[in-house]
Amino acid sequence: MTTGIDLIEEQFNVTSGSQLNLSQNEVHVEGWAINCRINAEDPRRGFTPSPGTVIHYRPPAGPGIRVDSALYSGHMIPEYYDSMVAKLAAWGRDRDEAIRRMRVALDEIEIVGVPTTVPLHRTLMRDDRFIRGEFDTTYLDNALSRMNVDLSRLEKFAAAAAVAAKLSAPPTIKDEPSDKMISRWRTSARTQLIHHNREAGW
Repeated sequence: MTTGIDLIEEQFNVTSGSQLNLSQNEVHVEGWAINCRINAEDPRRGFTPSPGTVIHYRPPAGPGIRVDSALYSGHMIPEYYDSMVAKLAAWGRDRDEAIRRMRVALDEIEIVGVPTTVPLHRTLMRDDRFIRGEFDTTYLDNALSRMNVDLSRLEKFAAAAAVAAKLSAPPTIKDEPSDKMISRWRTSARTQLIHHNREAGW
């Protein structure tokens, strides 16, 4: 996100016996990037793994946003593998912009059916200590107690969304947005949310 270089492609080239396609002098870092690892875990219960069926999934989009995931509505998350189900990255010209874009992306992502770390990331991106850069290896343990109120509220919202999703039409295996779904109201809502976050100092 900050160099424009596909590191995985370069790794494959090296392991297959090829040389790197560029030198260190050609690597230029620009801007900031934040990566949120979305795990099928319940942060309010000691990050207990939460295998199960994803009733509804909608990835975020927008400038500077990248999502690496194999999730889809109807996907069954097994209990045998690593619990990470998505990697969400946000790029910005500086750290503040990267945080603002990540907030919008976390507000847009929808994973209904299993507990995930999305609510935790949403809270972290609005935590004053994180915004000020005041964190260390003990930060999460100390911050979780302050976040339980927000996480409880978001958990209730997710539960209500799950009930609504069950009452709607059965999910399809391929959940790609149509041209009608990417409409003016969604673009307008994104713009208003970005302006609101900036005015609130988020």
